[in-house]
Amino acid sequence: MPALHAAASGSDLHPPPVLPDLRPRSATEVVDAGIQLFRRHAGPMLVLAALVAIPQWLISLAMSTVMPMPDATDPFAALSGSVLAVIPGFLVLIAWLGVGFGAMVQLGAVAYLGQPADDAFGALRRGVRFTRPLFVANLFGYLRAVVVTLLVTFVLTIPTSMMASRVVGAGQSILGGVIVAAMVVVILMIFCAELGRVLLATPAVMLEDAGGLRALKRGRTLTASYVARAAALIFITVVIAAVISFGAVFVATTLVPSAAVASAMASLLMLPLSPVIACVTVVLYYDLRIRKEGFDIDLLVGTPATVPVA
Repeated sequence: MPALHAAASGSDLHPPPVLPDLRPRSATEVVDAGIQLFRRHAGPMLVLAALVAIPQWLISLAMSTVMPMPDATDPFAALSGSVLAVIPGFLVLIAWLGVGFGAMVQLGAVAYLGQPADDAFGALRRGVRFTRPLFVANLFGYLRAVVVTLLVTFVLTIPTSMMASRVVGAGQSILGGVIVAAMVVVILMIFCAELGRVLLATPAVMLEDAGGLRALKRGRTLTASYVARAAALIFITVVIAAVISFGAVFVATTLVPSAAVASAMASLLMLPLSPVIACVTVVLYYDLRIRKEGFDIDLLVGTPATVPVA
């Protein structure tokens, strides 16, 4: 397991790597640092994204071919049959996407801490080794995020609707709209906070060899006391991802009349999206470790930082 910042041996053949700019960052600075990290290592990151995307497309294609055709005489039976038919493929897709994102986080962490980051295949092999904990962390993490968001939505909807109705009935429609908008913002921020905890579970698995459930706990530990900040950062990232996705779909459907070709073109245009999110996750992970654990101080006093690469 090679050390990132070993003591200088006096040999010019192996100069010590340059320390990264490790310091507490604002939410926008974390996003910018993640984007810059991707730009500096776009080549291997895009190779890795392509290695992940090709099996993803094949799994999605297989799921679409095994899905039974709808039956107008018994739509409920057709729906249940469709769900049962795609569940295995859906679980395989979750596992593979978790492996791919883990590999991107691995490669991003290696680059962020100063090691050569050109082995996309090696990062993917390490991701495959951690398929089980990545699958567990992603499955239970996203289920928790959805359940918590739905519960909060249910709890807030009734009183908010009653309050907004009374305000609108009193002739203050603008204030009623503000109340509803505030509820939507609260729900979005809670979902983003949960999403941040899920994303941070991946570096816990890949960089700390944590199990799936322990990685989720690690994500909650890192975001404790910084929930609002992490939620704001994830919200910014989600907005950027949504703009890129909608832009790619719009450009593809505008330029290409064929739906199949347009879909493939949109997928290619969105190829950098996952590695950018992975790089932002890496910067957020180390930013929280700096704030909560003094990670930058450890480096300054000579404690080597290591990123497993095999």
